[in-house]
Amino acid sequence: MSSTRVVSSRWGPVRSLLVLAPLFVLGPFLAYKSQYALPEPVIDLVNNDTSLPQISEAQILSHAKYLSEDIGYRTVGTLEHALGDLWVHMHALELQSKCEEVVKASPGRKLECEVWRQVGDGNHRFDIMGKRLYKTYKGLTNIIVRISDGTPEGKENAVLVNSHVDSTLPSPGAADDALSVGVMLECIRVLVHTPDWEPTHAIIFLFNNAEESLQDGSHLYSTQHPTAKTVRAAINLEAAGTTGPELLFQATSEQMIQAYSKVPRPFGTVVANEIFSSGIMMSDTDFRQFELYLNVTGLDMAVVGNSYLYHTRLDLVENIEPGVAQHMADNTLALLLYLSSAESPLPSLTEGYSKPATVFFHALSHFWVYSFQTAKVLYGASLVFTIIVVRATFVPPAPALRQGRGIISENLRGVFALSVGILGALIGANVVAFVMRSVLNKGMSWFSVEFSCLALFGPAALGGALASQLLVGNVREQTIFSSLTILHAFLASGLQLINVGSSVVFFLSGLPLTLALLLNSFVSKPGDDMSLLSYALGQLVPLTTGAQIVYQVLDVFVPLTGRMGEQAPGDHIVATIVAITGAYALPLVIPFAHRIPRRVLARAVLFPTMVTAVAMAIFAMLRSNICTSLLRMVHLRSTFLHMKLLKSSVCLIHPLQSLSPWMIGMAIGISCIHFRRSSLRTSWIFLSIQSLQALRNTTSVYQPSMTLSIQ
Repeated sequence: MSSTRVVSSRWGPVRSLLVLAPLFVLGPFLAYKSQYALPEPVIDLVNNDTSLPQISEAQILSHAKYLSEDIGYRTVGTLEHALGDLWVHMHALELQSKCEEVVKASPGRKLECEVWRQVGDGNHRFDIMGKRLYKTYKGLTNIIVRISDGTPEGKENAVLVNSHVDSTLPSPGAADDALSVGVMLECIRVLVHTPDWEPTHAIIFLFNNAEESLQDGSHLYSTQHPTAKTVRAAINLEAAGTTGPELLFQATSEQMIQAYSKVPRPFGTVVANEIFSSGIMMSDTDFRQFELYLNVTGLDMAVVGNSYLYHTRLDLVENIEPGVAQHMADNTLALLLYLSSAESPLPSLTEGYSKPATVFFHALSHFWVYSFQTAKVLYGASLVFTIIVVRATFVPPAPALRQGRGIISENLRGVFALSVGILGALIGANVVAFVMRSVLNKGMSWFSVEFSCLALFGPAALGGALASQLLVGNVREQTIFSSLTILHAFLASGLQLINVGSSVVFFLSGLPLTLALLLNSFVSKPGDDMSLLSYALGQLVPLTTGAQIVYQVLDVFVPLTGRMGEQAPGDHIVATIVAITGAYALPLVIPFAHRIPRRVLARAVLFPTMVTAVAMAIFAMLRSNICTSLLRMVHLRSTFLHMKLLKSSVCLIHPLQSLSPWMIGMAIGISCIHFRRSSLRTSWIFLSIQSLQALRNTTSVYQPSMTLSIQ
């Protein structure tokens, strides 16, 4: 008697994953290369081929090194602060002299360079972390350079570009913000020495001398300088790190975003813009003063990579990654050339600041810009197209499984499975965070390397997502794939209707998912498994886009958790970020989980669980080294707190939380000593003890505000 062996055409999970493995390696790799690409640094001041002046990173870094290391800490009111002001003023006057020589050599050239050293007193209210701070300053200075064609018409509409010369008490401020000062000086040099260049609209360079003291310098310029009323747009240059390309994280009009699209290496998304604008970053720049007092639109750009060194003694030129200065300067120069040209939108920017309504992002080697209205139409059309594709490719369940279910009820089951999967990922990652933080007392063990949290919380999120599907029951693979496609298209359209520009991420992921579903109807028979080709097509864009989002978010938020304070749930914040961004980057995990038999899925859950256990053990052992790194970082930020930290048995993340009132008084006293040693007649300094107490999150015997007058 003979028997016939039936060979299944179904590929097992291991074989399927091996086929897709190159995609999971290549996608994040390409995203990483794109995310951190920097230009080759230029050394020569003049291009040997064209004999034209060019941006030189070497020149920029030499300026930054002199300010940050030869002069040193430039805290407002100190002797070093005065030396920084003097050095910038001398360079501005030297560039003005060069400008006059160039004009004399070319009598017909319309070019004028003006220099001011502004000195003034003022006061303003500054809101920080839910508290009001009223500040007064006296004898504060700014250096202003205006380049124009010398005519009243040419000076009527100007673009302002800003950086700050001062630094914080514990930091020499090479990146923050001597780097930007060097960029602006280099832009002036190149513009002045470019033959036949004549600006149609003026460029105002503001070297403000007090940003770290809560934006006094930009307030002084905005409220008192005679050129301020001609400013139509502002470009702010900042740094909160030392590596990677400078990020456009605030853009407040479509015209200025269109201007930014002209730069050689655009780097920014509406997602970063909306995250920063939401206020959750607990950070601010001079851009606030320009919006409040000049009522102008503009761009805010900063270097944000490796922000562990932000406001520390290691903010040195040697730690600035090669290519960073070149990237920032090339983009800044391109902006200034365009905004000072006849094609500039400056004359039209007369209505002042309004809430931005523009989608922008960088993809496929192109910087995309379009209005919210265009986005609503585009995403709405995409939703309609998705619904048509889902309806056309819908395969009813087998009669034995149908139980009266149609396309709507089937897809609702799919959406439920997806929702449970995301919830499972959140629970899995946060369970690990809870165990590490509260049970093992090994919290923040991932802190010293931005992406190490992926190794700790990523497997837990994956395990939670897979385990959750064991509770859902049997749902067809194609049903979940279709539901996922509709969900992304619906989120893109729905969020854009309420003017959330970040909905573009769901449009970028939803469209290839729809095309993958359509492709599957041609390459697979009804009732078969989803084609692996459809998985590859549907996964590629979410994987690469999601990887870029992961890189950007972790670059910023991981170091930020070290500045949030001991009571902030840093482990849970980062675990949640990993789970959510992971769910976006790997949307086809849930459909794939329903591709395999439940008994195989149950065994598959064990793998990420074991990886999680191993990761927890490794990170727990690394905890002592991380603690040392944190203490070192805190020491770099505030040297006078070092002895207090060494005596503590707790690994602190934010030292202010353990300080007694007398130590805060000592901190103020040390600042006063620095001010008293200054040869300047400086400022009235208003320090709100209540604001300090808010940062400490503790109760203090000090209730009223305290004013210190330093003559």
